[in-house]
Amino acid sequence: MKEFAKGKNKVDYLSVLALITSKALWASPATLPIQICADPDDDIFIAAAIGGEADFIITGDSALLRGAVSPPPAIVKPREFLETHV
Repeated sequence: MKEFAKGKNKVDYLSVLALITSKALWASPATLPIQICADPDDDIFIAAAIGGEADFIITGDSALLRGAVSPPPAIVKPREFLETHV
């Protein structure tokens, strides 16, 4: 069994992948009227999340985490998501 983290907060990554897969859907990206992210290459993730009506973008990408000027979805680190939603 492969796991995230070490110690008492171990999470089986196959279980997390199964959860994500069970909730995932294909979405058409929304059209963004302006550049949202500091890194314009990251705008596609915001557009896809908005188009798919996602509640979260789960990422370790520092540019996204620094804050995109956007409405929801919330942009959170994997650990934050796992600690509060799994």
